[in-house]
Amino acid sequence: MAERLFHIGIKALIQDRQGNVLLVGNGSHDGQQKYMDLPGGRMDAGEQFLNTLERELQEEIGTSYIGNPEYFDTVLSNVQPLAEHGRVGLVLIVYRAVLPNGVVLQLGEQEYTYEWCEPAKAAELLAFKFPEEFCRKVAELA
Repeated sequence: MAERLFHIGIKALIQDRQGNVLLVGNGSHDGQQKYMDLPGGRMDAGEQFLNTLERELQEEIGTSYIGNPEYFDTVLSNVQPLAEHGRVGLVLIVYRAVLPNGVVLQLGEQEYTYEWCEPAKAAELLAFKFPEEFCRKVAELA
């Protein structure tokens, strides 16, 4: 039996003072359709989890501030990105993070939009990439 390869992604679940969840729209890549996602991305070789989170937030929303992130969940994504040797599994580690007041979001090159959503709506939009049990957990944040 062949071994299955996995990539690791680090994501931020960011809520505003009203409890809305920040989602970013990713442009299509790896042959995937456009979809809404939590900010974050895949680890680079030699990086630690929180270093990845800081770098990805800088790239995607223009701030590397993560405050004191709190572990939220680890899931196997519904999306299987295309890699050098074909499609791979994607393990996502999600942290809750808080942005300081007054932060102005600046989208990166791959993101085409962002939206603050009520948790139930965020859960619906995340269902393309995240498994059902994770989306249910997000919906319950209300």
